[in-house]
Amino acid sequence: GHRNSLCPELPPGKRARARVKPTLAICIFGSKWRDAKLRRHLRNSLKSCSSQRLGVAKDRVSHFFVMGPLPLPEDSLRAAAVKEVLSQKDLVSIRQVNRTDAAVYDYSQAWRLVEELHGGADYLLFLDHRSFVNIPLLLHAFIPKLPPTKVLQGCLLDETLFGLC
Repeated sequence: GHRNSLCPELPPGKRARARVKPTLAICIFGSKWRDAKLRRHLRNSLKSCSSQRLGVAKDRVSHFFVMGPLPLPEDSLRAAAVKEVLSQKDLVSIRQVNRTDAAVYDYSQAWRLVEELHGGADYLLFLDHRSFVNIPLLLHAFIPKLPPTKVLQGCLLDETLFGLC
């Protein structure tokens, strides 16, 4: 029954809240655990789109940061990283593919993560953690003109401007 189960059933007469599939899921790659301040700034920017009533409903856009493995237990960043994971609930840790000294992410995992976290999305946007995107413009002017299947508009990453991550 619902009182003695790890996965309890809802009491009679109660219905589960339907999960709303977002229009746009934003996967933010490249952030390091030491960049908590930048992630906080990005979160605040993303939240301001809906809080300032720019026509971006809270459930239309979702985001998550794709991170490398948590810092090791002896690392001074470990406690702050675990606290951020538990409190923000927008960090996903995946295994990285290492090439020399730079970590490379497996971008093919992004759709699986969107499915697991949000039940899918109409559109998927990959962002570098140092990027800025005008979300209201994207949702109101750009996305409505896109075909509904298999679109790749472009990829912009200029490592010469910022240097290697």
